[in-house]
Amino acid sequence: MTDDHHLIAWPSLPLTLCSRGPGSRRDRPAPLGGKLADAVIELVVWVIFVETGRFVVAIISLGRWRGTFRRNNEERIYGAAGALSFRRDGTRIITTAGLCWIGFLFYCFLGIAIMLLMAG
Repeated sequence: MTDDHHLIAWPSLPLTLCSRGPGSRRDRPAPLGGKLADAVIELVVWVIFVETGRFVVAIISLGRWRGTFRRNNEERIYGAAGALSFRRDGTRIITTAGLCWIGFLFYCFLGIAIMLLMAG
């Protein structure tokens, strides 16, 4: 009896926001520097959201929670795959993805608050 389970071809599922259908921008050649510009914009947005999330977590939790360190494998070692936070030595640690979501939600709430103040 042979072990043929590794020969099964599983259908690929579009699980990320990056997967796009035919005719998308990914199928067309990028202009000179287009990929670099996209990478820089993505990096800037990511850093803004993550650092804002880190600040919000520190303020709201009064220092009891913290975000993962930038150049540390802490979330890979101690956190579950895809986790937004985990506990280590009694401290809640928010992963980079969790910090990004918190930063994004902060700017969403800030935008809504500004629009409400301007409307009334």
